[in-house]
Amino acid sequence: MQILHRVPSVLLLALLTTSGLAAESGGCGRFAWPIDAEARLLNSSEKTAVTSGTELNPPPSGAILLTLTPWKSAALPMPPERQPKSDTAFAGFVRVAGMTQPGVYKLSLSAEVWVDVIEDGRYLKPTAFSGAPDCPGIRKSVKFQLGSGLKLIQISGAQLDTVALTLTPAP
Repeated sequence: MQILHRVPSVLLLALLTTSGLAAESGGCGRFAWPIDAEARLLNSSEKTAVTSGTELNPPPSGAILLTLTPWKSAALPMPPERQPKSDTAFAGFVRVAGMTQPGVYKLSLSAEVWVDVIEDGRYLKPTAFSGAPDCPGIRKSVKFQLGSGLKLIQISGAQLDTVALTLTPAP
């Protein structure tokens, strides 16, 4: 009789543990690395608003709100490495100068877009990528090894005319 009383408790404990794991793995928990700081910046009302083509020197410590232009008139300095999907309408770019510390940086974005990072006229390959479609304010985070020179961050494949982004050192 004592075993029968323990079975419901064990089942309840298993159910609660499984539910907790499911909640943790969904939404923002799907990212491969911590994104709490970037999510706070991207969800903040305090963003540096810039238009496509702006040069930031030095880059702001908070989030950037980049206003994009229609794809056909975006005048990106280099063609995107991946052609945008036909149902996307906006693109844009920002130049980033004044970064004195080379290293690995996280470029985190608020929307599903294609991002190219270009340094010294070459497309940089990401060192890592992570994303989650159901994390409020942050859709993806991409790590790049950056030097201290001028960087060009190009956004394409956007469905909206703005995108928020952060550029933060990766631990």
